[in-house]
Formats: sequence, C-alpha cells, structure tokens
Amino acid sequence: HLDRLCVSHAPLRKLSGALHEETVYAVQRGPQGEPRVVYRKPLDASLKLDKLVDDGLRRQLQDHLARFNNHAKQAFAPENLPVLHPGHGPVRRVRVVAANSFNPRSFLSLPDRQGQLRKHLPFGSNHHVEILRDRASGKVESVFVTMWEAAQRAHQHQQALVQTKHGADKVFLMALHINDLVLIQQGERQVIYRVQNLDPGGKRLMLRHHCAATLDNKQEELLISLSRLVDECAGKPLYLNVLGKPLP
Repeated sequence: HLDRLCVSHAPLRKLSGALHEETVYAVQRGPQGEPRVVYRKPLDASLKLDKLVDDGLRRQLQDHLARFNNHAKQAFAPENLPVLHPGHGPVRRVRVVAANSFNPRSFLSLPDRQGQLRKHLPFGSNHHVEILRDRASGKVESVFVTMWEAAQRAHQHQQALVQTKHGADKVFLMALHINDLVLIQQGERQVIYRVQNLDPGGKRLMLRHHCAATLDNKQEELLISLSRLVDECAGKPLYLNVLGKPLP
C-alpha cells in the first residue's frame, strides 16, 4: 500500500525569496590580468589569509599570527588587532578574493555616479529551469531563470514566468521548479522524485525521493544532469493535486 502512495509537495512557483544577496562584490584584475571577484570582510579568526588581495598585508598578518602561536581567535581578537596603518588605527576589514573568474550572468551589476558598473550583487535563488532541445543537433539545453529574472519578466515586461518559446530552432520540453515532482525510469521501475535543488553551474538537478523525510540519506537522492534526465531516464514532470492524485 505504501508503494502506491504519492506524497504531494507544494512547488515553489511564487516570486518569493531574495532577488539578490546583500554582500556587494567588486571586480578587479588578478596577477595575470584576469578579472576576479573580491569583497570586504571583517578581520577575524574566520579569515583565510591565502585569500587576501594584498600580498604585503598577508605577510604582515602571517607574522602577527605567528606571534600568537597561530591561535587565530586570540590573534584577531578586537583587543589584539595589529595597527597596520600608522595613525589610522587597526585594520578591521580587508579585501579577499571570492572567485578567480567573473561571470556577469551571475550578478546584478549596478552603476556608480559616473555610470560605471562597479557594484555587483550575486543573484538570489533560482526560480525554475526551462529544458529545451535543439532541433538541429538534438542536444538537450537549459535556461536557468533566477528569481530576479522571473520578477523582471512578470513586473517589468508583463511576460509569463515560464517562457516556452525560445526560437524556431528550439523545442520546449518542460520547466521544473523546486519541489516539482519528476517521474524517472530506472530499469524496469518508474520512480518518483521531487526537485530539491537547481544547479546552473553543472546544468543538473538534485532530486530526492518523494517520500524522503530527511535530507541526509544519500540513498534517497539523485544528482542528475539534464541531458541524462531527458535522454536516458525519460524524465517527465508529474502533477498532483493536494491529495496526491495525478492531474490529467
């Protein structure tokens, strides 16, 4: 009887959640001229010195840490912060490297008074993914839509949150949100999973068995690429009502 039950999860399709993160990042050139993402953080025990932007500052802080026998909590306690700029008091915030590359599609970039895009805020959560197939190559493609882009579609452009038309050379297959159910063929069985997480970087999904009550059981999860989901597992969305009954 339990094998015939299907748990109904509420898909997260509303425009809820943060549109972007609060931390402001900047882009600067690295040692080889490559653009890298940096930000400012407090000088405390959690700081990883190898991530510091300033090499000279890193050496000074390493020497300071050595004087406290590498006990970071003691060395970087407020009363023990080193005075690195004479006459200006101790340095309390430092610039660190967040990423060694910059992807403009991952950030909301804001202009300063001169119109230069200097402030970059990472987009918040993803709203959904649109899965497509290229007519010419037959390959599975995807468009991951952030909460920010979905809000722009709805409020600024008066468009549907999910776009099914991506040009004559693309075939729309499906759109998946967090908590949507997916029916997957595994050998002779059809197994129902729910979408737990969207991974734009890997173009994949983290799925978890629809009956799973926790998030720490590895046997109940499935990390799967979108191409494998569609081509190898014949994945397709499963829509239920609140009682767990399939919708036509």
